[in-house]
Amino acid sequence: GGMGKTTLVTNVYEREKVNFTAHAWIVVSQTYTVEALLRKLLRKIGYMEQANLADMDVHDLKGKLKEKLKDRKCLIVLDDVWDKKVYFQMQDAFQNLQEIRIIITTRENDVAALATSACRLKLQPLNGTDAFELFCRRAFYNKKEHKCPNELEKVATSIVDRCHGLPLAIVTIGSLLSSRRPVEYVWNHMYNRFRAELVNNDHVRAILNLSYHDLSGVLRSCFLYCALFPE
Repeated sequence: GGMGKTTLVTNVYEREKVNFTAHAWIVVSQTYTVEALLRKLLRKIGYMEQANLADMDVHDLKGKLKEKLKDRKCLIVLDDVWDKKVYFQMQDAFQNLQEIRIIITTRENDVAALATSACRLKLQPLNGTDAFELFCRRAFYNKKEHKCPNELEKVATSIVDRCHGLPLAIVTIGSLLSSRRPVEYVWNHMYNRFRAELVNNDHVRAILNLSYHDLSGVLRSCFLYCALFPE
């Protein structure tokens, strides 16, 4: 994770949805039920009879979807799909609907293989130059041209290298450091904490842990409360 799949598709979705008469963004994730996904999809495309949804089974939900989408252009995003059976369980709801366009984000190769090779896009990590530029845009957002001070270039480069080109990791650590004094020993301290987190975690999780523990007690409690809710 952290490659920027959802961010990229969000930009495409926001730009293109105006060209469709219906559109829906559905987060699938690892835990889901087909019924819940279909109900959410119906709500997103404007099905107003909410009371009836709870009583519908999968067959009824698919039938209602076909009815609502007939002769309509619809853009659907299935975000964070972990298992290709999600699509197979839903696909008959879209059969014979010529104006439906579906975008799937996934980290699993077998899910990506659902699309033809011409319709697949595999994101690559950022190269060193782009990664450092992205980091500076976050860490030095309030400085002219987002320029890194000379005395911080060495530690900043070390931090960015540890992110392995992952945009989420770069943006998160950059945002965290933007609130720190631009002093070498302060940044070295944060870098050492980052390295310590990497002992037991991957790069994204290490930075998220670092950011979480940097929150005040009140904000940590708020964060944990919000985490109780599904995506």
